[in-house]
Amino acid sequence: MKWISIAKFRSLTLVMLLLLAVSIAPAMASKAEATTCSAMQDDMHKTDLTGIEKNTAVSVALNIKDVNTLSNGLKSADIQSIVDGARVFSMEKRGTDGSVISLTSVVLPTEVISQNGDSVDISNVVAVWDNKTSRVMRYTLHYENKILRDITFSRVGDNGEIVSSQVYHEGVFSSDLSGGFYSPDSTYTYWSCVSVCIGTGCICGLTGVPCPPGTAPGCGICYTLCSGCVASGGVIVELCIACGACLGVDLGYCMGHCWGQ
Repeated sequence: MKWISIAKFRSLTLVMLLLLAVSIAPAMASKAEATTCSAMQDDMHKTDLTGIEKNTAVSVALNIKDVNTLSNGLKSADIQSIVDGARVFSMEKRGTDGSVISLTSVVLPTEVISQNGDSVDISNVVAVWDNKTSRVMRYTLHYENKILRDITFSRVGDNGEIVSSQVYHEGVFSSDLSGGFYSPDSTYTYWSCVSVCIGTGCICGLTGVPCPPGTAPGCGICYTLCSGCVASGGVIVELCIACGACLGVDLGYCMGHCWGQ
């Protein structure tokens, strides 16, 4: 009988699990999207955009100045690959005066930077706009030795500079809403609302800690997808894209939910 070492057995098991995860990643991602931020969906109607509508929305997003400032790898990507990797949806919500506010949200393709598999950064840029205003933010998940170390939110400030804040570091969520991403500029109230909103969404699922009561049950999928992406050293692109979409779609909802703040 030929014996397999424990190390090899673990490696083979990991490969098998990752291959299984890749095969079900699209379905898991769809389930996560369908169940995330359920409380916010109560005051909004969401419609996924495809075809010409999706292409048009992505083109609009790429022409927003803040998107170009916050995106990195997308600058050298071809337009079709960006369209294929983006998640696009429209939202309608009732304004305080009873009017209907129509919004478009684009979660641009996930950017993955891997340093020899030991350090993996997963980033997404999310843009939301109406017929007058746009809001754009970037989030980055930083993993070291397959453990989530930091979650950073970034946006463009009033003076055109990139302002960032670590909202999660070494197992602790930050409660500091001052400076950086939360700089007291013209959009401070809006971004503070988004931060509070996302705190009740799937960000808990990304950290692997138990989510609070009332959180959508699909949020645990985010942890599985992101863990698989990182375990592969960022090589299994399908898992990394699905991981990024978990928080990206949730943020898109929150950015719509806080519109008008």
